[in-house]
Amino acid sequence: MSYRLATSGPPKGRQATLRRPYRTIVLVLMVGTSSIAVFDLYLFASSGFH
Repeated sequence: MSYRLATSGPPKGRQATLRRPYRTIVLVLMVGTSSIAVFDLYLFASSGFH
C-alpha cells in the first residue's frame, strides 16, 4: 500500500503544476487573438471611412 501511495503522489503534483500553465497559456492565446481581431476590425473600419 505504501508503494501505491508513493506512485499516486507524483502524478497529482504533476497535474497541479501542469494545470496552471495550461490555463495561463490558453488565456494568453485568447487575449492575443482577440486583440489581433479587434485591431484588424479597426483597420477595416478606418479604411472604409477614408
